[in-house]
Amino acid sequence: MTSATHSTHPNTQVTPDGAVQLNTTLGLVAEAKPGVARGTDIWERNLQQLKKYDDPLLGWWTPDEKLKAHDIVALVPMPRVVEFTDLVKAKIADGTLKFARPLAVVGFFKSSSADDVWISLKTELGNVTDPSLNDRLRRSVPVDWKTILTHYNDVKFIDTEPPLPYKPSSTG
Repeated sequence: MTSATHSTHPNTQVTPDGAVQLNTTLGLVAEAKPGVARGTDIWERNLQQLKKYDDPLLGWWTPDEKLKAHDIVALVPMPRVVEFTDLVKAKIADGTLKFARPLAVVGFFKSSSADDVWISLKTELGNVTDPSLNDRLRRSVPVDWKTILTHYNDVKFIDTEPPLPYKPSSTG
């Protein structure tokens, strides 16, 4: 829930794709955009969605449901992360986008071998506050598929295949 003083969305229920509470004072909220389209109009809406989390949010796993600080993470597929990052940089540079909290754009891709499937995460822009996590994301972190299924039970995050480059004709 956003605060009454949020600049664009006061007292609004928010539902990030992920929330991680690292300790009693620090967390992060994440929006995963596995199907983010190529187009600045859709990306603009994604940025406005991320901006909703730039507030002292309620709902954390503490007695008062508050944390001292949290980071904002945009999870974007590797084929689109550079273009999305360029838009974020341009918006920040021209002053039309500003975040009070740390913002990180993290690219991801699915990989597999004969025995394992994992998702790799790598920071493209910004940082997260936790130094250890920040360093791991900077170097690219592979996360085992089983860990995601065990903890999140959401295969759509990494199990959505990209569209075919062409559609075969059904008439032959």
